[in-house]
Amino acid sequence: MSRVALHRQETSKSLVHGVEDVCEMAGATETSASGWKVADKSWERVQVKTFTNWVNSHLRWREMKVNDLSQDFHDGVILSELIEQISGKVVPHKKEVKATDRHKKIDNLQNAVKFVADFYKEAGVKITTSAEDLVDCKSGAILGMVWVIIHKFAVSGISEGSASAKEGLLLWAQRNTAGYAGVKVENFSTSWKDGLAFCALIHNLDKSLIDFASLKADEPAKNLELAFSIAEKVFDIPRLFDPEDVYDLPRPDEKSIMTYLASWWQKFSGMSRKLFNSHVLQKAVQEAMALSDMRASFIEQASTFEIFASKWAKLLSEPSNASSFRDLQAAFMEYDDFETSDFLSFDAMLMQIEVLGSSISRKLQAGSKGAFEPPANISVPTLKALWESVKDKKSSYHNALDTRVSSFIAETFHHFDTDKTNTLRFDELKACFSALELDMSDDDIATFMAGLGYDSKAGASITLESFQSGMRQIMRFTMSDKSVSAAVAAICKDSPLGAFVEEEVEKVLSPAEFAFLKKHPGIFAAQEAIIRKTGSPDETVTVSALQVQPFLEYLASV
Repeated sequence: MSRVALHRQETSKSLVHGVEDVCEMAGATETSASGWKVADKSWERVQVKTFTNWVNSHLRWREMKVNDLSQDFHDGVILSELIEQISGKVVPHKKEVKATDRHKKIDNLQNAVKFVADFYKEAGVKITTSAEDLVDCKSGAILGMVWVIIHKFAVSGISEGSASAKEGLLLWAQRNTAGYAGVKVENFSTSWKDGLAFCALIHNLDKSLIDFASLKADEPAKNLELAFSIAEKVFDIPRLFDPEDVYDLPRPDEKSIMTYLASWWQKFSGMSRKLFNSHVLQKAVQEAMALSDMRASFIEQASTFEIFASKWAKLLSEPSNASSFRDLQAAFMEYDDFETSDFLSFDAMLMQIEVLGSSISRKLQAGSKGAFEPPANISVPTLKALWESVKDKKSSYHNALDTRVSSFIAETFHHFDTDKTNTLRFDELKACFSALELDMSDDDIATFMAGLGYDSKAGASITLESFQSGMRQIMRFTMSDKSVSAAVAAICKDSPLGAFVEEEVEKVLSPAEFAFLKKHPGIFAAQEAIIRKTGSPDETVTVSALQVQPFLEYLASV
């Protein structure tokens, strides 16, 4: 793998390990301009040095350098260059000229900070580093931001971005130092103090580079300098800190060691090694990733299901009391969508959640890792009980809503049946639609009647049964306030509807919708008159399925 590719390595899954550390860092209480509230700030000095050198190891490819990590990001230029270099992406509207005014600096930083905010989001951490923080040179926020960048592009890349990133790096170090006298890698801090672990990694790769048997644990400065020098000169791994930054601290900084070792892994992983078996590490990493992904998927799906089911359990307990046509239409359509689409989808989702929960439990039991215990509100038994409640209420709610719709339509019908003939004439329909605030021209009303099998020109009047059918069709579709003429002109332009063929219509309609149209052939007859009004009947254009659907939906609604 080339150096440029390594520098631009990206991850595609969520960053999980290290999130707690990032939260702690970004949210720590600052007691000075340069650090957090700590008794011994030696670790901070080392961390600043490590992060600065790591940043510079990437900026060198752009012939740039930072001298003071807390100061040099303040105008947005260097941060944009760094993100572009390591991600391979272009920061939009990057400013090449350094800004001097505070507002210009903040503007310069916005796009770069947005990229970093996405990294925080992937890690599940609420963004805590703002453009203002960088302009104001707040070291705590800046170190937190740099660590998130390092974790995404260096550490998590080891296992292609999962909870096992840190564990994968530790496993790699353990396997490559196994059997070396005096070396026991247990962490990313004290295990590296005497320098023997670093030397063991190099010796394991190429025994000609180090005489490991001659090394002594009580000579940490010598061991560390030897390892760092070889890493830099032979393998081109930039030195991120000095020997005293490791052996001179009671507990070396974990993030600094991890950052440095990630560079070693990136370099060594492409070379031939005798003791490091990459497929074993990959398998261990993938298994951990798979389990982590399964847990995350369960939580996401179960949470989505719980929100949906809770909403409908409550809604179905409260029959609609809508008193206007628009409110009743909204309630009717919401339930129609729920019953015909969402209900079946979420019923299937519950089965998937149950299967996924069982799979996670089996994997945990196989690895002797205990039982899978999600939060009580999204456990499988809780979700199944909630869904049963929804099912129990669904039928009674549907009946109540259907009764309310029928009653409303009947009340409307009888109110405008002024001559009490149990039918509605053209003028009565016109008054009815006007009162319901439906934008219906005379041609639209004629089309409505024709679709139900009535000829308005012959003075026909529609019955309550037909009115019920037509009004329910209006309720089923939501359309903007266009006239039928405008809809035809916009959708079909000058095409005669004679070009519609039954096969095309059947493709885009449900069986119920198609049966309705076949039952009322008058709809098609009425369409030709509208087209003659809106365009030239001599121009014939092939009508696609995409044109059919919106036109028929509109016709059904009017």
